[in-house]
Amino acid sequence: MHGLTHVTRKGRRRMVLGRERGSVTTIVAALFGFMVILGATSLSIDVGSLMWERRQLQAGADAASLAMARLCALNANECQSAAMTAAAGSGMSIRDLANTTANDGTNGYSTTYVNGVCGNAPAGSDIPECAGSALADLSLCPPVSPDTPESANWIEVHTRTRMNDGSTVLPPFVAQTLGFGGQTLETCARAAWGPAKLSGGNIPFTISACEWENAGGNVDGSGAGALPPPPYGGTAPWPSSSQEETLWVNVPASRRNPAPCPNFQGHDQPGGFGFLETTSDPCVVRSFGNGDWYHTDPGGSVACDLSRLVGTVVTIPIFSCTLDDVPAGGGAPPPAEPCYDSANGTHAYYYAQSYGRFFLSGYDVVTTGGIPNKVRSVLTGRFPVCPGGQSCITGWFVTGVGDGGIVEGGGGTFGQVGVQAAG
Repeated sequence: MHGLTHVTRKGRRRMVLGRERGSVTTIVAALFGFMVILGATSLSIDVGSLMWERRQLQAGADAASLAMARLCALNANECQSAAMTAAAGSGMSIRDLANTTANDGTNGYSTTYVNGVCGNAPAGSDIPECAGSALADLSLCPPVSPDTPESANWIEVHTRTRMNDGSTVLPPFVAQTLGFGGQTLETCARAAWGPAKLSGGNIPFTISACEWENAGGNVDGSGAGALPPPPYGGTAPWPSSSQEETLWVNVPASRRNPAPCPNFQGHDQPGGFGFLETTSDPCVVRSFGNGDWYHTDPGGSVACDLSRLVGTVVTIPIFSCTLDDVPAGGGAPPPAEPCYDSANGTHAYYYAQSYGRFFLSGYDVVTTGGIPNKVRSVLTGRFPVCPGGQSCITGWFVTGVGDGGIVEGGGGTFGQVGVQAAG
């Protein structure tokens, strides 16, 4: 019995030791699992924090690049690095605008460039060229997008992490327990500007590039002579009476062919008088081809109610070529195609190389039905003076930023610019 009892006690001791070893293994495994879970949780929390930081930085760069491009497009003289910190009309600078996208109200800017801006800026700007682009390096912009015309200017804004205490390192929330000290993130956004891609005209007249020149603009369509758009009053005063221009719908001989314009750009087609075919009232102008060709209306009157447009900004096609038919494909005239001024007005088509926006202050035009033939200028209170029974409209060209993107800049802007994201 004694021997049996001894054997039984030894067996119990082994069982107890086995259970203790099992408990230790379980505890070790649990601790190891907890550490794995803690590490995974730490990484997921901090990776999420980094992603959220990058989104805020990117939003700030996007907003700032578009704002800088718009500023540069409207006034090349102000296209300087200092514009990032200059207070705009709202009292908020472009940098302030970018800061509003950050959860803590502040975004930093890369010190590689002054105020974080670089680009393909116009002559006279102090904004430097950018070092390069890359698809994999998120601190650089990707290559210029293919829908950006080669002639376009563009601006890049480079942002980076900035905390309220001035630190440029985003601290970890949990992963610091694993020795992670934080990270500085950098992002980039690019915006381009150039001649605006505008929709077709909404007034049944067209003018030539030389008529634009006569109205205070430059024949190259640089936009000189265009005034700020409405609303007017208060801090945005009305133009002076001397700035009100008269556009003849059928150009008098005394106003034709200012040098260096070719003859066809100096006047409208015989019998056409610059009137365009409309499809309905109020003034829906019919376009052809790619949307930039307009058919002349040989009638000597206008069938849509222009009085509804007085006091508003209208879009006028600015033509560079006249043909007796729209070219195959409906696009720009082929380079070898001779533009001329001898087509019969009934058959003439005008090609709009660009568009100008014009504040219509009044008019004196032959109309049909009960439409008023004359409307006094909202600026001077006087009827337009159209010598020799000519039809004319009064007003001034205005600057503006279109929302349809930009086009190749060979035809000039005529006061209208487009802004778009470019990478």
